[in-house]
Amino acid sequence: MKRIISITKPLIFALLMATVIILSACAEKKVGTQPQLTLIEHNLISRNFGDVLKSIVAVDGRAQNTGDVPLNTASITVNFYDKDGNRLHTASAVKNNLEAGEIWYFNIQFTSPDAWKTVRYDISVDTKK
Repeated sequence: MKRIISITKPLIFALLMATVIILSACAEKKVGTQPQLTLIEHNLISRNFGDVLKSIVAVDGRAQNTGDVPLNTASITVNFYDKDGNRLHTASAVKNNLEAGEIWYFNIQFTSPDAWKTVRYDISVDTKK
């Protein structure tokens, strides 16, 4: 009876270790397939054509799909603010079928009589696999 127990313990231990190794390998694969959109650079550009009614503010930039799967939909949203912190406008850009590693050049504009008041912005990204 002691011999059966001494053989069974190493066998159970080996099976548990094999299960842990297999499960950890599966978990690593899932982490690598998460959608990932990274902002590389962005900046605020103001264009005033001498007429307040035609002022344009834009955020130009680049974003990259740094994941290893294509993104069905990638979106970038910009909130434009005046000097007092009041939000003047929100605008977005959408790119469909962004391949893994692909760089997206975006331009998000705000055209309004109040656009010239913009002094800062915030930016966010969203993805759908």
